[in-house]
Amino acid sequence: MMTRTGKLFLRTLGWLLLALPLLLLACGTVPGTVTPAATITAVIATRTVPSPTPASELRQCGVEVMVTSKPFEGKDAAARDCLWQAYQASQPARFTTTAITVEGDPITFDVTVVGPGWITITVTSADKFGAQGTFHHRCGLMERQPAQSKVASDPAGFRLGDCDDAGQGFVTDAGYLYIP
Repeated sequence: MMTRTGKLFLRTLGWLLLALPLLLLACGTVPGTVTPAATITAVIATRTVPSPTPASELRQCGVEVMVTSKPFEGKDAAARDCLWQAYQASQPARFTTTAITVEGDPITFDVTVVGPGWITITVTSADKFGAQGTFHHRCGLMERQPAQSKVASDPAGFRLGDCDDAGQGFVTDAGYLYIP
């Protein structure tokens, strides 16, 4: 005849014998089982970030102030060519243009070619009839655009593409930023 303690012992042992294979399987230590290593793979879109360029090595292409209502007034073709050549050569350069709206409000585009595929733009706008404030963007591509006046002697503007913050602060929903 078995005592109450003995029955309790056997019942506990039985539960342990049933649970042991499950515990061992969970730990991956049952002979003949293979437990894959726990790995998590994440794909993160990145841009190649060149080393910062000291200000002394940054080519200063120029500063211009143009009046939007007068397409030829204030544009600096040499400064625009300088920026374009620096972009094509992946050389650090900076160009600043301020467009004065018809109402007399300034919108400044400070463009810096940092390196291949990396252009920074700071837009500072005091346009009473548009976006106001300071907006910082990073773009990956630059194209020359025909001047808005469509006159051959009017220096070309730029269309920057692959810009962050699509739809915000002068960047279109498609990720473009236009510099007149």
